[in-house]
Amino acid sequence: MNLLKIKKLVHCFFYPNFFLSYINNVCPLFELKNLFKYTGNLDYLLDIGSNKGQFLILFNYFYPNAKILSFEPQTKYLNIQKKIIKKNIKFFNICLGNKNKNLTFNITNKEDSSSLLKPITFKKSIYKIKRKILVNVKKLDDVINLPKNKDILIKIDVQGYEKFVLEGANKNLSKIKYIIIELSNKKFYDFQIKNNEMINFLKKKNFRLIKYFNKNFLGKKNYQADYLFINENLEN
Repeated sequence: MNLLKIKKLVHCFFYPNFFLSYINNVCPLFELKNLFKYTGNLDYLLDIGSNKGQFLILFNYFYPNAKILSFEPQTKYLNIQKKIIKKNIKFFNICLGNKNKNLTFNITNKEDSSSLLKPITFKKSIYKIKRKILVNVKKLDDVINLPKNKDILIKIDVQGYEKFVLEGANKNLSKIKYIIIELSNKKFYDFQIKNNEMINFLKKKNFRLIKYFNKNFLGKKNYQADYLFINENLEN
């Protein structure tokens, strides 16, 4: 067992919310706890691609009174979340994208690598598709009209589909203060854009890169991380 897993176990046993997540086989994303040093007060979280709730559980610990909107296409994972977080949360059993339609969702061997996009590499068996399901895809703008004058964080982890999600959120983007998004300098899926392309895309939407967290390495080279952006129009 590596040091990170030991730290997670310690956190899970000493904090009630984390213990409840641990007994449901969910470890919060402690790797991102330093993120909240940069965001300050937050009123809302939109967790898009919430999986088992690894991030929203951590968020709920730091912001117990904030409202959470959880978007996850796999029902079994939403059911796990419902066992752990009971208040101030709304669940959406859908995917988000730039069009309203039904699409094929590719479930891979490592299920948190599943995507609406087709994996382009099978060098690692985790990306091999083991089954496909039909999912409902909606534009965020057609699902919710976010309130003004609230501090809102949107977290996106949708395995290459991030740009499509943002394209369906044009009406809401001006009200979102922070975006935390998983990006890579390697392409693992068809139509995935790389980190520099996303930085430029968000720059045109008035979002500036602040910091990145949770670096992943191939050998000595960093290939993936979680990037934090701020809406320059909402900067204090």
